[in-house]
This record gives sequence, structure tokens and C-alpha cells, in this order.
Amino acid sequence: MNFGEQRIGHPPNSEKLRDGTTTELLASTATWGLTVTKLAQLLILFMALSTSQSGAKLSPPTDIAVRLSLQKKTYTVGENIQVRVQIENLSDQPIVVSNLISNSDNREGYVEFTLSDKAGRREFPQTRLIADALAPFPQQPDWHLILGRWIVLYPNCSMTSHLSVDGATFPFLSKPGRYRLSGAYSSAGLAYPTNYRSLGLNEEDVRSLKFSAWSGKVHSNAVWITIAPHAPVNKQR
Repeated sequence: MNFGEQRIGHPPNSEKLRDGTTTELLASTATWGLTVTKLAQLLILFMALSTSQSGAKLSPPTDIAVRLSLQKKTYTVGENIQVRVQIENLSDQPIVVSNLISNSDNREGYVEFTLSDKAGRREFPQTRLIADALAPFPQQPDWHLILGRWIVLYPNCSMTSHLSVDGATFPFLSKPGRYRLSGAYSSAGLAYPTNYRSLGLNEEDVRSLKFSAWSGKVHSNAVWITIAPHAPVNKQR
């Protein structure tokens, strides 16, 4: 398990195999690695919940940093733009953070992008996705949900995800130009009642956390995107 960059819940795309005879072996190895990783996560979270404390500890917003980056600087009109979002623990202590980095409005982990043109005119997403859980809350701790939604992020470690933006999200991106993209990441944290109840946890469970639970809102850096027009098509006579 690489603690330098944690991608739990967002596994990277598998690479194409050139030699088909090794597919079975690699698949088996990947499955075993995933099993070991899940067991390690389960042990870490069990340790986080096993030590009694007088009350839930909250980690200040400044304990994390949010960084945006792009695969390239120039895109053509209509091209989908993948934005890499990185969440890093800047503190000297492990913290519990949401494993969800999404542009859907929710109380676990939400990134709201803002775009502006060279003149400083700002544009917000034209559509806003809202995520909500309609299923009844589990009566007992659901470790499948806990491992899928929350993670203990150690100092100097980070987790990443990729979110997409395009002309449908920001009309500015439908025409050539140079634009500035920034974002704000927010989370209500594990101590928020809806968040822990949806996992089958109660207030006492949250109070027994060994590690601090992060909540708050942090602004990211800004990246510049250049939108180029489509190359002219040469018509042959």
C-alpha cells in the first residue's frame, strides 16, 4: 500500500496487456492486492474507533490543502477537460477525511469550481448536481460503507480524483480564449449527524475516534486553460 498517495475508492485505470497469457496472473495479483489493502483500511479504521476519548476531536480547515492540475494546457472547443483534484494532509497528525471528491453537492466531500475569463468575469457551473441518500440508515456499523466513504489520511499523504468540465458546465469553454479555473473543497465531516448515521454509527462511536475528523472549506490554487478553435479542414477538389 502506497501511503504517499492514497487513491482508495478511486482506483486508477488498468493498463492494457500486450501479452494475453499474463492476464490471469495479473488479475489474481490485483485481486489479492485489493484484499490486503481493504484489510489494512479496516484495521486502521478499527483502531481509530477503538480508543475512547472524552469527545470528538475536530481538525481545523487549515490541516489540508487542495490542489488542481491539468493533463495539458491547451484544449480544443468541445473537448472534455479532466481536472485532477488532490487533497493533502498538511498537519503532523492523522486525520479522518471523506474519501469522496465529487462535484455533486453533498455533505461528505464537495468541490465547487469557478471559471473566469481574462477580463475577470466569473462563471459558475450551469448545472448543479445534488447527491442525497434515500435508503434507511443501517442499525449496525456498515464497514463496506465506512471504507468506501472515509479514510484515515496520514501526514504528508494525499488522495486524488479526476473531475471533468466542458462547455456544457461552463459556456465560456465553448469558445476560444484563456480561462482561469479554481475551486473550493468542503465537507461537513464525519462528526456531522447525517454522515455518521448513514454508516450505522452513533454519536458515541464518533466521540471514541482516536484521530481528528476534518471538516470545513478550503480554496484551491488556480489553473489556466487555453481553448483553441478547431483546425480548419482542407477541402480537396
